[in-house]
Amino acid sequence: MAHIKGCLTNKRYKIATKYVEHHSDMSYVHLQTDIIEDEFQIIKITLKNYAMDQVILIKHYHSDNCRFAENDIKEQ
Repeated sequence: MAHIKGCLTNKRYKIATKYVEHHSDMSYVHLQTDIIEDEFQIIKITLKNYAMDQVILIKHYHSDNCRFAENDIKEQ
């Protein structure tokens, strides 16, 4: 975790999720502290905003990780 001043912390990034849009070759990496559904929802919102800035429309996701196949994540 980025840390410039103040008390030291034990928080660490544990996971990096990489998104790739193959048609335009856009890639996006998001560092995560934990694998929880709420964090995945935040990532999807951030990814959609980033893609809109690049004028890219995300229609659906493909994944090799079963975590992304969960219904709550796919529906959003």
